[in-house]
Amino acid sequence: MATAGVIERNRDEIAAAGDVWIRQTVTRGCISDPLDPEFRPTVIVKLRRLNLHVFGPLYRRGADLHVSLLTSHFAGAMDPRAKAANRSAAVRADLKGVRMRRFGGGEWTLVYNADGTVSETHSANVCIVAGGRLVRPLRRAALEGVRLETAAELARGPGIEVEEQPLTLYDALNSDETILCGTSFSILLVVSVDGIPLRRLDRVYPQLVRAWIELVGLDFVEQAEERARIAGVEVG
Repeated sequence: MATAGVIERNRDEIAAAGDVWIRQTVTRGCISDPLDPEFRPTVIVKLRRLNLHVFGPLYRRGADLHVSLLTSHFAGAMDPRAKAANRSAAVRADLKGVRMRRFGGGEWTLVYNADGTVSETHSANVCIVAGGRLVRPLRRAALEGVRLETAAELARGPGIEVEEQPLTLYDALNSDETILCGTSFSILLVVSVDGIPLRRLDRVYPQLVRAWIELVGLDFVEQAEERARIAGVEVG
């Protein structure tokens, strides 16, 4: 209801922006006693412009990743599957991404678990294609993502096997395809990590893009490329 209300009150602004991103944040609210029957969480709904033109060139060219030694999630009480605002590793990774983009570096930063396995990137899930199979990080060791679940479901459609296993940087560097899944762009192929070119067989990724477009009933690739052309960004 809160989200619907924000959309209704901002219809003119949304129409002017063209594409927007809706983000919901839920806190525990102001409480002194968690058993207080008057306890109410605080719900924050934010709208922000979605700059689709940024993703326009990436569907064909592919995305670049980089790594940081300071992006491991803390081990302990905070489960890596919890999408909490105090995920300091993801924040540090995001800030590194901002620095890298200033110098033409990669768009996303890989985030690791305490054991050195790949968890995700700072704002997207990651999976690989190896031996014709779609391989995703273990569910207990990565942030749960709706888009990653969508990719897995679409892969099973044409009979592509989906499995979970610990993923390392070595696995990503030696995969047939490395794929990102995120809310703003849906799905992208990774073409390099820290400047190291990756193999791109272009077998599973194109299938998933076509299936995704059919699922949502909107060619989001063409939409993003059109936004890029309007913004004067070369699509390729």
